This record gives sequence, structure tokens and C-alpha cells, in this order.
Amino acid sequence: MVAHRGIEPNPEKVKAILDMELPRNAKEVQILTGRLAALGRFLSRSADKSLPFFQVLKKSNGFQWTQECQVAFKELKKYLQSDMLLSKPEAGETLVLYLGVTQSAVNSILVREEGTVQRSVYYVSKVLHGAELRYPALEKTALAIYVTTKKLAHYFQAHPIKVLSDLGVGTLFRTAKTARVVKWSLLISQYQVSFQPRTASKGQALVDFLVECIARDVAEERCHEEDLWTLMTDGSSSGSKGCGGGVVLITPEGFKTHHALRYSFNLSNNEVEYEALLSGLRIARYFKVQKPRIKSDSKLVIKQLRGEYEAKEARIQKNKDTALGIIKQFEECDLL
Repeated sequence: MVAHRGIEPNPEKVKAILDMELPRNAKEVQILTGRLAALGRFLSRSADKSLPFFQVLKKSNGFQWTQECQVAFKELKKYLQSDMLLSKPEAGETLVLYLGVTQSAVNSILVREEGTVQRSVYYVSKVLHGAELRYPALEKTALAIYVTTKKLAHYFQAHPIKVLSDLGVGTLFRTAKTARVVKWSLLISQYQVSFQPRTASKGQALVDFLVECIARDVAEERCHEEDLWTLMTDGSSSGSKGCGGGVVLITPEGFKTHHALRYSFNLSNNEVEYEALLSGLRIARYFKVQKPRIKSDSKLVIKQLRGEYEAKEARIQKNKDTALGIIKQFEECDLL
């Protein structure tokens, strides 16, 4: 809603969330996330704020409202009671884009400058899925720009955009080598977008946005690294005398356990890679590992497990299904 002070959220949509009781089932969580989506442009880091609710919806073992959801729900209501005023830019003025990246989401805030003050124009946020979660920080930052450009094309068409980032994302776009970055670069090159290092923040809303992103990222990294194990597997085929492989399991503290594998029968290169992987997964389960980071010297096996490549042979498909069945038993798993 456009008011004399700027653009304000529809008070009825805000009240609809403030008046909600704790969700009692998945349907009510879906109603909550739908109402949040309707207010997305006013919410700093809306994807991060919504993530606990989406995780509840993903669980296959029934509805369970977690403590994390409880905290997120309380913080959300507190945020909705704050001033969520957005500013309307003047025709042709240069707008500034700030970016915030965490392990699970990419965020941005478009602002306009009035002298020494910066005023929020639009918030954009996206939850990361699948392979996006494994992008390096620089590519996540580039993805944040791409997502913002697509969503706010009308602003990019009408205004020069200055992207402030210390990660050298402009260089990444100019020297793009992967298909996805080339795709992002082609869209962004259609508009008047420049890249500059980030300087001091001039607005409290912007300071809060950046601090929230940094604080969440540090907390996620710390939590993630504290109990993360690394599983490295290597298989090799050796002709008439059979074949073998090796497994190295590295604890979060850096302690390594080595396991040598030997098979008295012949296997193809791909099969022996899977046998090494399956042995490694079973060893990890034996040690009660919950969050393994899996590294195989076979990129083909990793891509098949990710679903990027097909397993065409019946025996390979069986090995793949067995591996995925074990992987599902872990709390979390990264395939590198």
C-alpha cells in the first residue's frame, strides 16, 4: 500500500499472521508460509525466516512442530510489529544492491540513497535447494544477483544498479566458464549494472540485514563443522587378480581411520568405485556418523548419486539404489 511516508504492507495481511495460533498440522504451516510469501518484499531475509517451517513440511515421518519453529514463529511476529516501510525511488536514480549469503539461502536488499541516508526499496530472498547448497560463496553471491535481477526486472530496466560486494562477483561474470554462470551473466548484461566494493552502511535497516546474514552464516558454519565427518573412497580395477580400493574416514577433529579393500573377483571400474563407496558408507554407519561429507575419486559415481547422470547398467543401478538407501539414513550428507 502506497502511503505518504512510502510503501507499507497491507495491514490485514500482517494482522492475519499476528493473529495466528501455533500451527497444529502441515496444512496450517502451509497457510503460514503462503502468508509470508505475500509479504516477501517487506521481509529482510524472508527465506531464512521461513526455512524452519519449510523443513517441517519436508519431513516424511509426520508433522512435528520443533523448538526451532517455535523460536522462528516468535521472532517473525516480533519482526512484523516493527516498521516495515519501503521507499519509492525517483525516476532514473541509481539504486544500490546489497547481498547476503548463508549456507541455506541467498538474500538481497535494494536501496536508494537520500544524502547520507539509505532507504529500503525491496527485499528479495531465496531458499537454496539441491546442488545450489554446494555452490561456493562466490557463486551463491552471483546467484543472488541473478535471482534479484529476474524478480525486479522492472527496477533494473528503469534504474542504473550499483552492486556492492567484496567478493569480486563482477569479475566472475566477465570470465564466466560454467554454463550456469554464463546464463546468469547474459541476463544481467542486459541492464546497466556496475560492481563496486562494499563501503560503510548508512541505514539501520541495512545494518540489520547485513548483521543478520553474517551472524546466521557464522552460526551455521560453526554448527555444521562441529560434527562433520569426511568420507573418502577410492576403487581400482586390476584385471585377473581381482581388484581393490580404500576408504579413509576423517573425524571432525581430524583423526583418520584407513581401511583397505580387496575383492577376489573382477569388477568394472564403475562397479569397484561403488563397492568402495558402499563399504565406506557402512563403516560410517558403524561409527554412528550423522553428517558425512562424501568424496569419491569417481566423478561419475557422484553425479549418478546426485541424479545428474543416469545409471544405465542394471548392476550399477542396483549399487546406486543401495548407496542412496544408506545415505538416506544419515541426518545430513554432502556429495562432493
